[in-house]
Amino acid sequence: MALLALSLTMVYGQNSTIELSGLTIAVTNTTEMLRFYEKVFNCNFKEEKAGGSRLYKTKLAGISTVFCPNELANVDARQNRQQFEFDVPDLSKIRELVKNNGGRIRNHAATSGVNRQFSVIDPDGNTIIFVQK
Repeated sequence: MALLALSLTMVYGQNSTIELSGLTIAVTNTTEMLRFYEKVFNCNFKEEKAGGSRLYKTKLAGISTVFCPNELANVDARQNRQQFEFDVPDLSKIRELVKNNGGRIRNHAATSGVNRQFSVIDPDGNTIIFVQK
């Protein structure tokens, strides 16, 4: 299972803001995870060498994201600690991309207020929610 590490930029004072500036995901099934995120999220990963390992960098929903092999990160996560929710224009398109690229549907579409949503599991077992507003 992957561990998601968030990098936050915090500014304190009268106009305090917190902005997400980066995300690192420790991956176990690198090839499957790259394919899944490339196809489902339309990411373009750039490979970088880090010692004897390789890191994969991209933008995920506008956030700088790094896939780090778990053998380098040495994370012992039994289940993901965070769950991300993404707004999408068309659930049916995302559902097909997930199924065709190594993901699994966890919960089929449900309605919450005026929004439809469903959750999926990526190749490393992380859950993700997609919401159509």
